[in-house]
Amino acid sequence: MITRRRFLTGTAAAAGGVSLLRGVIPANAQTISPTATVPLAQPGRDYTPTITPNNVSLPWKIVDGAKVYHLIAEEVKHEFAPGLEAFCWGFNGRVHGPTIEAVEGDRVRIYVTNKLPAATSIHWHGIILPNGMDGISGLTQPPIKPGETFKYEFTLRQHGTHMYHSHHDEMTQMALGLMGLFVIHPRNPKYRVNRDFALMLSFISCFLRDRFHASVLACSWHDTALFVWMSRFVATAFPLTLSLSRKGRGNPRTASSYKCKPL
Repeated sequence: MITRRRFLTGTAAAAGGVSLLRGVIPANAQTISPTATVPLAQPGRDYTPTITPNNVSLPWKIVDGAKVYHLIAEEVKHEFAPGLEAFCWGFNGRVHGPTIEAVEGDRVRIYVTNKLPAATSIHWHGIILPNGMDGISGLTQPPIKPGETFKYEFTLRQHGTHMYHSHHDEMTQMALGLMGLFVIHPRNPKYRVNRDFALMLSFISCFLRDRFHASVLACSWHDTALFVWMSRFVATAFPLTLSLSRKGRGNPRTASSYKCKPL
């Protein structure tokens, strides 16, 4: 039976939670109430899909009212420049991992399968979510052991350009390439852009085994530091094409094995 004391205590806690949520998320990162229930957004109709040079967006499907994604952490042989290859760790065969796209208010369910020889976990950098979904191995969840799959599920209460990355032995695993972009489109934008570019800059340390191959190492004292622009050596440029009189937006983000932050 629910007593008056329990009812009032629960009501106060719920109200405090809503107030705290509103205080944590900057007003300019929201276009709807953080407690609003909205339909799942569709690309093209509700937002302009992101273009990630040298990469792709992670596919999703709708299951039981949520957008479902699947990330696979695995070893990847990656080419940084013509003739310069390295054995890295990435997601879904890519370094960096594919871009996750969703919209403010969407419910997302992300399965992470670990095919690495070591445990891992995924932290959703800068995203407001339940503590148990924060992905801090050993603190908010047990590590995802090799061969295991872990389910993350939460509702997006903000918009902005964020990222996901390993948070188990992260200094090593991020340096090996375990990171990717997480773009949350605004539910009610002030204007629609014609092209939306998502960019990631990072520093990766490589130990050169010979003139044609490299092994990526974290915190190596005998390394070659590569300034990487969208997973390619900076000299290998790529175009960001936009017609005149059209609106475009760039969403850059910096990352390394030591720090990561938006530009």
